[in-house]
Amino acid sequence: NDSLDTLSSMAKSHPHLLLSPIEMVDRFFPKLSREQYTTQVLEISGNEYYTATFIHPETYEKFSSGIGRELKLESHKGRLIPPLHLSHVEVIDGKVCYTSASRASHAAAARFIDCMILRECQNREKYDADFANLRLCLEDPYMDEAQGNSQVVNYDDLLKSHHKHKGFKFWTNICLDKPHLLLRCRLTLRNFLHYKYDGFASFLDAYDTKSLDDNNEWFTSTFSHSILNEAFD
Repeated sequence: NDSLDTLSSMAKSHPHLLLSPIEMVDRFFPKLSREQYTTQVLEISGNEYYTATFIHPETYEKFSSGIGRELKLESHKGRLIPPLHLSHVEVIDGKVCYTSASRASHAAAARFIDCMILRECQNREKYDADFANLRLCLEDPYMDEAQGNSQVVNYDDLLKSHHKHKGFKFWTNICLDKPHLLLRCRLTLRNFLHYKYDGFASFLDAYDTKSLDDNNEWFTSTFSHSILNEAFD
C-alpha cells in the first residue's frame, strides 16, 4: 500500500506530519475545503477563546478540539510553533478552547487523526501497541460516533496534567533544548511569556507596576503566575 493511503500508515512513514495536524489532514484529503472546520467563540472572565469542530468530508461525523499531548519526535520545518501541547487551554461548558481559531482547528484535526488511526487498527490492543506514543490528544480516541457522543472526559484531571507539563517543562524544552528559538524570535522576557501563552493579549494584566516616587522616575513591578499562583517581584 502507498504510505499515504491511511492515516496510520502516514503516521508510521511520515511521523513529522503529526507535528502539524491540519497539514496532515490536508495531505489525507487533498481537495479538502476549509469549510470542514467550524469555530465558535466562547468567553470566560472577559477573555475570548475559540473551540473548533472538524467535519469529516465523507461521513459528516464531527470531531471537536482536544487537548494537545506531547510527542517525542524530532523537530521538522513544517511543525506548529509553539507545539499544541504548550498552548494555553481552557475548558468552557465542556468544550476545549484555545486562544486562537487556528490552534483550535489544529486541535480538532488532531482529535480526528487519533480516532481514525484507532479505527484503522480495528482494536485497542493493536492501537496501544503501535500508536500509543503517537497519540496527539490527552483524550482517549473512540471507535465510532456513538462511542464519541457517550464518552465522558474528566477534564479536571486532564487540565491538571496539561498545566503541570506546560508550567514546569516549558523552560527546559525551549531554553535548554532549543535556545536558538529565543534568539530567532528576539524575545524579551515579557515577549517570551506571551510566546508561552500563545499571544494571550490579556496576559498583560499579570503585570502590576507601581511608581516609587512622586516624579515617576523609579518603578517596581510584580508578575503573577496564573498557573502556579505565585507572584514574582
